[in-house]
Amino acid sequence: TTPVRPQNWKESWVMQATSDPEASTYFVGCYYAYIYHLDREDSKAAGEWLDRILEWEADNKDGVRRWKAAVEGAYFEAVHRCAPSRARYWLGQPRTGIAADPVAELRAEAAVLYAENRMTEAGGVIIRARQMLSSYPETGLTAFESQLLDDLNRRILAVRPATLTLR
Repeated sequence: TTPVRPQNWKESWVMQATSDPEASTYFVGCYYAYIYHLDREDSKAAGEWLDRILEWEADNKDGVRRWKAAVEGAYFEAVHRCAPSRARYWLGQPRTGIAADPVAELRAEAAVLYAENRMTEAGGVIIRARQMLSSYPETGLTAFESQLLDDLNRRILAVRPATLTLR
């Protein structure tokens, strides 16, 4: 609910949230570290934190955060690792545990379609995500989510600039 974007969080706060792998808040801390680095466009560090999230969730038999982790796995594998089959794998995971934000789900779906070279379908999903996001209050996290959609939109337009208009 704060206007501060993840990229502007204090690094010491992010590192403190991830300092104890045995803490009940470790997953959340890793998620915050992932989005902190993703918003800073440091995909290497973001990927390392995401891998911790996905590994932790794979080892966690109750699946309490499975869907939230899978959504980010799908997005990151599609956009930053150019791995459409891995991205589709994550998007196909059971929707168990803590729900992911609906806009994040649409962002992940659009990213997977982009990775599969299904640009027109990806563009349609981005439009739906933007419409949904427009009803959210303006916060640092919604600004971050909007930036991720803008980036994905640019990538799609770079592939098919003459045939798509995604605004």
